[in-house]
Amino acid sequence: MPPKKKQKKKEQKVSLYNSSQIQECLDNATISAIKKAKFRANQKSTWIFNALAVIALLCAIAGYKFGQGWSETGKKFAFFFTLCYFVIWCTINILENFFEGNMIFFSKPKTLFLQTSNKRNKKGNQKEEKFSLTINVAAELPKNSDLYKLTVFEQTNKNRWWYQYKLRRFKNKEDNSFVLAEFNKSVGNWFDENGLFLKEKFIDEVIQLLENAQTKFVDKQQKKED
Repeated sequence: MPPKKKQKKKEQKVSLYNSSQIQECLDNATISAIKKAKFRANQKSTWIFNALAVIALLCAIAGYKFGQGWSETGKKFAFFFTLCYFVIWCTINILENFFEGNMIFFSKPKTLFLQTSNKRNKKGNQKEEKFSLTINVAAELPKNSDLYKLTVFEQTNKNRWWYQYKLRRFKNKEDNSFVLAEFNKSVGNWFDENGLFLKEKFIDEVIQLLENAQTKFVDKQQKKED
């Protein structure tokens, strides 16, 4: 049998004048890099929004069905379910905008192991401690700017993801203690003059950013243990 031909990787091109297209391309590649770094996505918020969307759809169907008869009772039910439909969709949009904002990834806890210097087991060797790291990742590409900002946040029990976003959005406090790593680079680093996306180069940089984040987290835990 003749050897199978290697499939060429699909080249991805964007319009260099379309910032939303560029950001979508970079955001998708960022999520791929995060998963490659063995962080699993936390889908809780997605399931909640999907459930609300299904309820909204059922309300829309009910409103249509009741409205077909056009009796007084039917009109009231049609109005009620149609109103519920719009209220739910507005709620979904508000929640997505306020709570998620520019967050593109919420992770489940990832287990990291750390050999502590001040604790030893019975054999006299360094004791290995187990820690869980949960991250949230925010991406931002402002209009009329070529700078793509990627920020990795640490999520703790005292510092939930909605609190992190509130700090970033309203600037009530300058508290960056939960920022593990970030970069702010020109998109020209990852696209050539024809708009061809240099995906591997970008993914390597994101993985390096995640490694820096994990290193900072481990250093923080080391200081606590020492």
